[in-house]
Amino acid sequence: IEKLRTELISVFNIDTFRRLALECLLPTILKKFDRKEEVEINRLTDRKKFDTPGTENENGDESGTSLAAAAKLDEYEQFDDYLEMVIELGYVTIFASAYP
Repeated sequence: IEKLRTELISVFNIDTFRRLALECLLPTILKKFDRKEEVEINRLTDRKKFDTPGTENENGDESGTSLAAAAKLDEYEQFDDYLEMVIELGYVTIFASAYP
């Protein structure tokens, strides 16, 4: 029984860290590479960003920059969040006796 408990705990923890890496770390790393590529392209073309200078919003940010950043974001899908919650509920239900 103790070996089974250890295996269930390791499966749960490994899957939790895998999902964390896929949802948080991987997009952050990809975003850094995209920024480096964008800076390199801007440097090679020797031009500033396509935003109009001097158009600041109430936060002090340039409005073109925030719009361009929002346009680059992936579309939000609620199904992925619901699926993750159902998987977590399944883990809690299955592993409740082994992982108190």
